[in-house]
Amino acid sequence: PGRYVLTREMSLVDLLMLAGGFTEDASRLNAEIARLDDKVRNDTLITISMASIPDLADTLTITAYAYFEEYRAKDFVLKHRDQVFIRQNPAFITQQLVTINGEVGYPGIYSLISHTDYLSGLIERAGGLSSAGYLRGGKLTRKNNRVNVDFVDVMANPRTGEDIILHEGDLIEIPKRPNAVSVSGEINNPGLLGYIRGDGLWDYIDRAGGLTDSADYVILFHPNGNAEKFRTGIFGGNTEVYDGSSIVITKVPAPRSDERQLDIGNLIRDLFAIAASALTILVLSRQL
Repeated sequence: PGRYVLTREMSLVDLLMLAGGFTEDASRLNAEIARLDDKVRNDTLITISMASIPDLADTLTITAYAYFEEYRAKDFVLKHRDQVFIRQNPAFITQQLVTINGEVGYPGIYSLISHTDYLSGLIERAGGLSSAGYLRGGKLTRKNNRVNVDFVDVMANPRTGEDIILHEGDLIEIPKRPNAVSVSGEINNPGLLGYIRGDGLWDYIDRAGGLTDSADYVILFHPNGNAEKFRTGIFGGNTEVYDGSSIVITKVPAPRSDERQLDIGNLIRDLFAIAASALTILVLSRQL
């Protein structure tokens, strides 16, 4: 793009060639020429259809004013102050890449085929899960943020509301089955426990030695990134725990400094009250 010196009998094709030709994202449907009308001193818009042009040397169809004629491109001569506009193709996109790693048949980088490429479709293109793949532990990362999605539901209901449309730069990771559950925090014997199908939240807490006296909340992190929070001692049932889950027990927070100062103030006030009462009793006893 830019300003060019108009030479004698310069055609539209001459100008386009001088400008280096079309860019890869140029719209070949129409070109617009704004031309100053000498009679009314206003711009007249000339629309040039290029829908069927494989290259610059072919015929251009020019629509100007209220008539329609066909010209050879070399015969359409530009005039002083003509402004030529080549619009960008709104449907043009460069290759958009996503990556899938881990336990699939063909891990690696893939190009999105359309604007509606689904997660389930990419897993299928990558050859599906390997024998060691753990679908429930699948992870989707977008712009360094984890997208919480249930891969089991996605593959059970492809291209539905459970599925998710991929974006450029997405990273999909399918891990191996861990066969373990992590228990940490205010627990008497923290660490990794072997996964036992059917065991619930309380089962893993008991196997890890039970809660400490300072335990506050129990947070269950599922393999898909979702989490549930329970208050110790009052959550009912035995919530299901999946392979690869993490159980974190938080600690009862220590009193704030202003709360400790308030307690000391109350203590001093109470001591003064007791001392005053004792002094009053002593005075009364002497009077008697």
